[in-house]
Amino acid sequence: TTPTARQQPPVAPPLQNPHRESELGLADLFFSAEPAERRILLMSLGSVEAETPQAVQPVGTNRSLEAAALGRDRAGFTKLLENALGLTHEQAERIVADPSGEPLLIAAKALAMPSVALQRILMFIDPAIGESVQRVFDLAGLYERISADAAHKIVASLRGPARPHRFA
Repeated sequence: TTPTARQQPPVAPPLQNPHRESELGLADLFFSAEPAERRILLMSLGSVEAETPQAVQPVGTNRSLEAAALGRDRAGFTKLLENALGLTHEQAERIVADPSGEPLLIAAKALAMPSVALQRILMFIDPAIGESVQRVFDLAGLYERISADAAHKIVASLRGPARPHRFA
């Protein structure tokens, strides 16, 4: 049968080595994981129910990111993301180029982006994701379940100890 938007993906077994996180770094662990493992990792890093709502980011950043995506300006989108999150160009490109779309969720959550803006970005920034309405809805559902704290931890790990960044 065809999965509906409300069905959850199958749960993957726990990561083989729980100490792998400290060996690789959280961001490396996230990027090297399969989608089901990524979901488990994200859920283990914090609960949406337990956190206070995020402070809204300056509207300009999210609007600029959305405008770049709607214009299919991938290079401009990557540069804006790089600046907004305090990443290197390679790190921002790694987020944008990931074919699953999941790293974009992390970036959007760290920026307190509204879900509807993220959905528009997903539809336009990567044709492979945008062509699948089911995939966009699946990612939007995951976005609602991940915590801002989890997103901040992954972005901080990606940035590394030498590049601290303060989220608003």
